[in-house]
Amino acid sequence: MNSATLTRPKISIIVLNYNGLTWLPRCFESLEAQTIFNEIEVLVVDNQSPDGSGRLAAEWAQRAQNVRLIENEANLFFCGGNNRGAAAATGKYLFFLNNDTWLEPDCLATLFQEVEAADAGAAMPLVFNYDDETYQSLGGDGLDIFGMVPGPRRFDQTREIFAAFGAAFFIRADIFQKVGGFDEKLLMYVDETDLSWKVWIAGGRIVGVPAARMHHRGSPAANPAGGVKLVELRTNDMKRFLSNRNGILVLMKNSQHILLLLLIASGAPAG
Repeated sequence: MNSATLTRPKISIIVLNYNGLTWLPRCFESLEAQTIFNEIEVLVVDNQSPDGSGRLAAEWAQRAQNVRLIENEANLFFCGGNNRGAAAATGKYLFFLNNDTWLEPDCLATLFQEVEAADAGAAMPLVFNYDDETYQSLGGDGLDIFGMVPGPRRFDQTREIFAAFGAAFFIRADIFQKVGGFDEKLLMYVDETDLSWKVWIAGGRIVGVPAARMHHRGSPAANPAGGVKLVELRTNDMKRFLSNRNGILVLMKNSQHILLLLLIASGAPAG
């Protein structure tokens, strides 16, 4: 990294990779096209991908001074892999980015400007589906009566949300460290709800930034049909187990008072 040009990056982009050979090239191209590319650093964290995508990341890291590859000794899953990247990051903000994504050119500059203006601790951009501009996510608004985080309708101005989307989680590095990062006991799923909740408990605010735009495929391993377009919704035993278990754990860890009654109801045997 050229220290004459960049003393401390504005943003450290942490791209967690596992078998992303299909997706990494466009993700990398979109990062290189960012209007503030020279003011960021990129850390690609490879979770021992067997498809050779780690080598692709290594080749990119050799070409760009502000790109580094971190090769984990094993698959540390979403939480462990992202924490490993965060530990090596030097930016004021961290941006946790899935490999099946691509960003529009001013996404990072807009995110940075809007979060600074709002004095927020964390944020996320407007997420479209991968191959078009159909709406996918702007985070989550609170909890419903089942302890789930419903997504808000699309909105046009930066405003507070309860939880940011795990595929595009933007957070101040000092706050991430203060709240202990991602809980590695969760492995993956519901981890972004846990992190968001901890940000609020610590006195931070989270905003959705619709002027910052990116695209996300979503679930390419569990739902491979359709290529860039998601055409099926499948799950697997591990995803079902972790989603249900982690949802209960996150409620137990972070909720108070009346919300704990949800755990009694959810744990009651069927009649």
